[in-house]
Amino acid sequence: MRKPSSIAWLLAAARLIGSNPLPRTALIASAALAATLLPQESKAVTIYWDPTAGLGNGVGGTGTWGTTFSAVDTGSASLATAGTTDDVIFKSTAGVVTFTGTQTVGTLNFNSSGYTLQTSSTTAAILAFNALTIGTGNTLNIGDSTTANRTIGLNGNTISGGTLNFNGAQTGSAIFRVNFTTANEVISSAITLNSTGTGGVVTVCWSSRV
Repeated sequence: MRKPSSIAWLLAAARLIGSNPLPRTALIASAALAATLLPQESKAVTIYWDPTAGLGNGVGGTGTWGTTFSAVDTGSASLATAGTTDDVIFKSTAGVVTFTGTQTVGTLNFNSSGYTLQTSSTTAAILAFNALTIGTGNTLNIGDSTTANRTIGLNGNTISGGTLNFNGAQTGSAIFRVNFTTANEVISSAITLNSTGTGGVVTVCWSSRV
């Protein structure tokens, strides 16, 4: 059920003030207080991958997903986590982005070539998003040189631009798996495979892809 916005609440309060015999100042104060206590709808903001805090020290590089995002593309003194509706930009110096669990954002935008998404966990690591965009001529690497079992899920509505390069280095019976599990996920990026393992398996799976 959609929650009424703050504006709707204020309009209702205005109608109440106009018809209520109580002192207007008391009613206005009550309405203002109620508006501040109402749950606010989350708004998408643009943030930048920045694993090293520092005002003006730039963004980009290698790190583990967490409190690793800057509000400005020149670098922030204080970093924050990514919100579920945020637009995340990866630019400047490309690096390795390690994540675990499920990370949910609005969009992922790789404006620099050579970034790598990997997980350090043997359980599935999932990136959930509305759209993932790779800049024209850029390559986004999925996976790394790990020889053990690894599973990465890219769960979104669209993946477009550039090239998705699947890196596999599994050995023996180990498997590197990339899952696309969003129904009717549209993938228009070029896909390449760079498997350097011996005896291991690289698997790409999707439930429904266009």
